[in-house]
Amino acid sequence: MMFDQISEYDFQFPVTARLDEPFLSKFLRTKNYVVDEAFKSIRRYYANVKRNLSFINGIRPSDFTLAMNEGPLVILKQRSKGRRVGTIHASKWIPKEMSLRDIQLSAIILYETVIEEQQTQEKGVVVIFDLKGLSFEQARFLTPRELKRILLTGQVGLQQGI
Repeated sequence: MMFDQISEYDFQFPVTARLDEPFLSKFLRTKNYVVDEAFKSIRRYYANVKRNLSFINGIRPSDFTLAMNEGPLVILKQRSKGRRVGTIHASKWIPKEMSLRDIQLSAIILYETVIEEQQTQEKGVVVIFDLKGLSFEQARFLTPRELKRILLTGQVGLQQGI
């Protein structure tokens, strides 16, 4: 079975790595069940987790309800060509109330949530960055380091085919 093939690869999975069937199915679906491609995606996923471990350590969805309910992150009910659509509205981000880290972690939680849907695994995700209303106060938080983290985290999703 394909799940056995993935777990047989010569790769040092983290001790806490999920290798259960539902988790592995996400990667297989996004790569049309091509085991080698799914395995590469899993490696990139865990490399990203390792690279950002100190950043994501201890996150809980309950910590980020502001960013997801009233803030800049929105997952639309409508899909585009079967793909899940997410929006990030700069005008709704108030740095005094919500840090850039909170927004990034909320985006990760949302991504991990919507990617559980089989249709999203097959069709993917589209993210729209609405920068209308981006202020100088907000822009000063977008340091090169933060921009790099945002881009690298987003690339892992793109590399998964999502």
